[in-house]
Amino acid sequence: PPGGLGAGLYYHGPYPEPYVRYGKLTNASQSDCSDVIHLTYVLNNAPDETYLEQVAEVIDIDQWLRFFGLNALLSNTEGGLVNGDRQGDDYAM
Repeated sequence: PPGGLGAGLYYHGPYPEPYVRYGKLTNASQSDCSDVIHLTYVLNNAPDETYLEQVAEVIDIDQWLRFFGLNALLSNTEGGLVNGDRQGDDYAM
C-alpha cells in the first residue's frame, strides 16, 4: 500500500501512520499496528544486556533462526528479509 516509511523493521515512533506499509494478513480489518510498533521498538531499542530476553518476548527466536538457516542452505538470492531488504517491500511476516 502507498504511504508509510517502508517495512524494514525500523522503529518510526509510537504512531501508526509510518507503519502502513506493513500489510497485515491477520486482524487486517482492525487496522491495528500496535504489534508491529512494539516489535520494531524492541528490535531497535532493547539494551544489549537484556536484548535476547526482550526479543524472545516478541518473536519465536528458534523459528526465525530456522527460517534464516534454511534460506542460507538453499542459497536463496531472492530479495527479502534474509538479504537485507531495507525497504521491506519484498517479504511478509
